[in-house]
Parts: sequence; C-alpha cells; structure tokens
Amino acid sequence: MACCETLEGVHIAERDHNGDVMLAWSYPGCDAALDAHVLRRCAPELERDAAGLAAALKHEVVGAVGSMFWTRLQAHWVYVLPFAVGGANAALPQVAAFAIVLQSKQFDPEKHAAICSEMAKAYASAGTPLKVLEGYLSIMTLSSFGGFSENRFAVEDAKRGAAPIGWLIELFGVEVVLLWTALLLKKRVVVYSNKLTELQRCLRVLPALVCHR
Repeated sequence: MACCETLEGVHIAERDHNGDVMLAWSYPGCDAALDAHVLRRCAPELERDAAGLAAALKHEVVGAVGSMFWTRLQAHWVYVLPFAVGGANAALPQVAAFAIVLQSKQFDPEKHAAICSEMAKAYASAGTPLKVLEGYLSIMTLSSFGGFSENRFAVEDAKRGAAPIGWLIELFGVEVVLLWTALLLKKRVVVYSNKLTELQRCLRVLPALVCHR
C-alpha cells in the first residue's frame, strides 16, 4: 500500500541537556494514549543515544541517526528513529537527542526508516518542525521527500541491507545452522534479547535464512 493511504501522523520527541524527555510536536495531533506510549518507548533510547554519542559528536554540526525500532499500539504501527544532535549544532542548541515518530497502518520498517531518516536530517539541519511537516505533506501528496521516493524504493533490497544474513552468522557463529534447520522444519523459534533494536533486527533477518523454501 502507498504511504499516502497508510500514514496517520508524525511526532517529534525531544530530550534536553537536563535529561527531560517530552513530546515536542505532533501532526495532525496526538491522543493521551499515544502520547504516553511514545514517551515511554522513546525515553530509554534517547537517553542511550544522547549519553553514548555525546563525546563522538562533540564537534558535529548536525548529528547522527540511531537505530530505528517499532512498536504496536491498538491498530497502529509506531516507528521511532532516534537522532543524536551534534555538539556544534546551532539549530537545536537545547536538544541533546530527538526522535522522529511515524504512526502508520502498514508494517514496513525499512520504508518507514527511510522516511524517518529524511525527516530527522531535515529537522536537525533547520531546527523547526515545519520541515518535518513539509516532509510529511510531501510524502502524502508526492510520495517523495529528500532522498526518498516511494516509486524508486526497492523493498527487498532495503530488507537485505538493514539485516544481512552475514550479521546473523557473526552473531551466532556455527550455531546459526541450528536456526536454519529449525526454520526449515517449520519449528517454533523463541528469540529474546535485552536490546530491542538488536532483537527486531534479528527477527527481520531470520526469514531470509529460508527464502528458498
């Protein structure tokens, strides 16, 4: 389905230099349940990005994109892309990190990650949510914004790039054969991790082990 049929809203959550996280901006709006859900999910990720990348980004003018994750609230998919603000960023001097949050009816992490990335870079460069609104409306009307174009977006290539099989082999070593065998025999596999982004990346790459089935 096209983004113009599935996107339901865009939001910006920010973490300032004092460690406070707040929902700074929403379009077209945000109800109390979504507000609480976004803040609860964003807070730990923004804290980690702000603290972990602060030294590395001390002299960066813009900043760096973090690892996207997604959650589900009622009938909505919520995609969250954290962004650590560079220490030399003049557009957002009071912000240590922020997250672009997309609300959608469709499950497609790779496509929404590409959209979030373009919006995050635009917001970090300009420092105004009007750029994010411009991006959202452009996606809704033209199916493109910045370097993203839905007509040219290759979903399968994006999936392979986001979670290559080589990464899974490095993670599990020779034991990846056990995973391959279990999936080949259509057994149930339980995956757990203390890192949400790593867990979701693993879940995206597992089906690629048996794409020939």
